[in-house]
Amino acid sequence: MADSFEITDKVKRALKTVIEKCVQQAEPTSRHSLRTELDGPTLHALIQFRYLRTVPTDQYWPGIIAFEDCGEKWLLDVGRSSLGFLLQAVHQLYKHGKGKWDFKIDEVWQRMQEIAPLIDSDKLRVALALLHDVDIATPLTTSNGTTTTITGIASREELLDFKSIDDFWTGEVRKRREEIRRAHESAVSESELSRQFDFVSNSQLRSIVIRDYAEMGLIASTAAIKSRIILAGGLIEGLLLDVLSRKKKRVLSSQTALKVGKKSIEQWGLAGLIDVSVELKIISPQVEKLGGVVREYRNLVHPGLEKRSGLEIGSDEATIAQSVLSIVIKDLRKTKTVKRQAV
Repeated sequence: MADSFEITDKVKRALKTVIEKCVQQAEPTSRHSLRTELDGPTLHALIQFRYLRTVPTDQYWPGIIAFEDCGEKWLLDVGRSSLGFLLQAVHQLYKHGKGKWDFKIDEVWQRMQEIAPLIDSDKLRVALALLHDVDIATPLTTSNGTTTTITGIASREELLDFKSIDDFWTGEVRKRREEIRRAHESAVSESELSRQFDFVSNSQLRSIVIRDYAEMGLIASTAAIKSRIILAGGLIEGLLLDVLSRKKKRVLSSQTALKVGKKSIEQWGLAGLIDVSVELKIISPQVEKLGGVVREYRNLVHPGLEKRSGLEIGSDEATIAQSVLSIVIKDLRKTKTVKRQAV
C-alpha cells in the first residue's frame, strides 16, 4: 500500500471528519464510519503513517499529520495552537519544577490559561488527543475497563529543548513525511528485488533471499564486517539450495556427493554446495577460488565455533564475500536466461 498511497480529496474529507469530531465533540471516530468512506488498504495506510491513532474500542483519533494534510487551514491552526499551548505549559512546569516531571491536568490547564487567558477548554481536549502522537511528553491515564481518562502528563528530558510550536510542528511533520518516503522506497525496492530474484523457484526461499538481500543493502557500505559475511554466506547458500534441489539426481551422483557422504542436500553446508555447483558447471570456478571465509560462514554465528575455527575476518573478507555473492547471482541469472532462450 505504501507505494500507491496518496492524499486524495476523498482521504482529505475523511480526515476532516475525524478532526472535526475531535475538535467539536472531543470524541474519536468509529471504524465503521470511516469504512463507509475509505477502502481497507487506504485506512490501513492512514494508520500505518500515523494520520490516525487507534484506540481499543476500534475508534480513531487524528494525528499531527492529519491536521497538516486535511486541507482546512482553520483546523490546522486549531491543532497546532492547542498542542503548542499545552507543550509550552508543561515545558514551563518541568523547567521550573525542581526535579518534578509529572503534572496533573489541573496544573497544566491552569498554566495554559496563564499563557493564553482567553483560551477555550476545547483546546485542552484537542491537545490531549494529539499528545499521544508526540514523544517529548506522555499522558498518564487511568481506566475502569471501558473508558480511559487522562489524569496527568509526564515530561521527558527532550521537552527542555522545546522552543516554539512552529519549529516543533514542522519537525514532526518532516519526520512523518520521511517515514512515508522510506516506506515508499522500501516497497519499490521490494518490487525490484522480486524481479531481480525471479530465477529463484522456491517461493519460501525467494522470500528469505529478498529479505536478507535488502538487509545487506542497508549495511553494505558500513563496517559491519561479521554481519556482511554471515548475510552473504546465507544468501549464497539459499540461492544454491534452490537450484540444486531441482537437480537432485545429478547432485547425488556427483563426486562431491561421495566426499560429503550425506543424502540430504540441506545438510551439506555451503562448502559442499559450492563444490558441487562448480563441478556441475552451475557457477564459475572463480567462486570456489574466492570462497575462503564464506565457505565457513556458519562458524561465525557462534563465538565458540568462531574461536575454535581460527577464522580471521576483516573488511577485505567482507568485501570478497559480497563479491562472491554477486558472481553467484550473475551466474544463476545467466543460467535462467539461457534456459528461457532455449524454450
